[in-house]
Amino acid sequence: MEWYILGIIIVILLLTMLSTGLPVAFTMLLLGLVGITINLNLDIAIKFFGQTLYGTSASQSLATVFLFVLMGQVLLVSKIGTDLYEAVYKWGRVLPGSLAVGSVASCGIFGAMCGSATATTATIGTIAVPTMLKYKYDKRLATGVVAAAGALGPVIPPSIYMIVYGVAAEESIGKLFIAAIIPGVILMTLMIAQVIIICKVHPEWAPKSPPISMKEKIRTTKGLIIPVLLVALVLGTIYTGVCTPTEAAGVGAFGSIAFAFATKRLKFSELIESLGVTLNFSCMVMLLIVGGAYLSKLFTVTLIPQHLAELAVSLPVSPWVIMFLIQLVIFAGGFLLEGCALIAMLTPVFIPVIKSLGFDPIVFGVAMMMNLATAVITPPFAVNLYVMRGIVPTIPFETIARGALWFLVADVIMLIAVLAFPTLSTWLPSMM
Repeated sequence: MEWYILGIIIVILLLTMLSTGLPVAFTMLLLGLVGITINLNLDIAIKFFGQTLYGTSASQSLATVFLFVLMGQVLLVSKIGTDLYEAVYKWGRVLPGSLAVGSVASCGIFGAMCGSATATTATIGTIAVPTMLKYKYDKRLATGVVAAAGALGPVIPPSIYMIVYGVAAEESIGKLFIAAIIPGVILMTLMIAQVIIICKVHPEWAPKSPPISMKEKIRTTKGLIIPVLLVALVLGTIYTGVCTPTEAAGVGAFGSIAFAFATKRLKFSELIESLGVTLNFSCMVMLLIVGGAYLSKLFTVTLIPQHLAELAVSLPVSPWVIMFLIQLVIFAGGFLLEGCALIAMLTPVFIPVIKSLGFDPIVFGVAMMMNLATAVITPPFAVNLYVMRGIVPTIPFETIARGALWFLVADVIMLIAVLAFPTLSTWLPSMM
């Protein structure tokens, strides 16, 4: 059977199985098992499964996921986001739409501590949205800006998405983290600029908040100290080579727990609950990584990625056309699947193609994160929109979606910039 016919059959089966509601991880595992059995035999399929399960489960990268998720969960429970948001928006009061600007900046800082879009949206949204509505902000702006900025969680390192990509692409997670710093900060800046422009054009959407004294601003500054220290500690130790990503994650998790207990913001029962939530999420990520790795065994057996790479090189079109099509597939996949699942599924297929076209896998990884920033706000999946609806159930889903979709402009601009100017992603890692 021709490889492209086999590829089409795999895609059709994959979509059919997903449409039945079967979990993504089990879909990939079952498809891999059946495909390898048909192409080789059942004994080899089972042997491959055992090797994949052990090899993936024994990876230190899964410990990195667990520790970063624990760090974010502890910070979520300890309500550090309240102090963070208060400090950021009060210092930025001179800007148009200061509460919305503060929401974006707070999402960026908190996202750099937890690496999760939903946790960032839930934490900052719970504080920021009621505050903006209190000061008569337009409902679309108040809800949409937090839902969109929550996507900074998996973009600005440390990022759970990047860990999954690093495992699937066999790339350095530390380099991926450092590579995403500049693009992540620029994306946050673009979102802030977009908020300011919106508020300049529609000043009635963001009435000015009451004046804030310098004394009050200085008082709130303490809310920035711990978040900034944790981010600097985690990324700084990775950049300088003092710690591996796993060790840095351990430092971050320990630091967040120590801070929460020292300030009496965390009870022992809440820590146990946080460990349970972390374990649950980490197991989900592990299953997705195992499923993606096992499905990639099927791709290896059928040589589909290699044939795709050869086809891409032989086509009489620019490599940028192929890259555009790849990004289009990722964007479309974001309508239907969660980011980790999409990364685990698509990365083994696309990596040989982008390498054959001469693109840097690190740059491609950062671009993929930028692309997936759109997935959390584009229905029907749009997990951040549902999180926001849970925070303000009285506001229609359509209103939240309309407000969030404005910020696709910033996401798309940054995606293009990362691909067009790879130095944005490669400069810092080259200095390590």
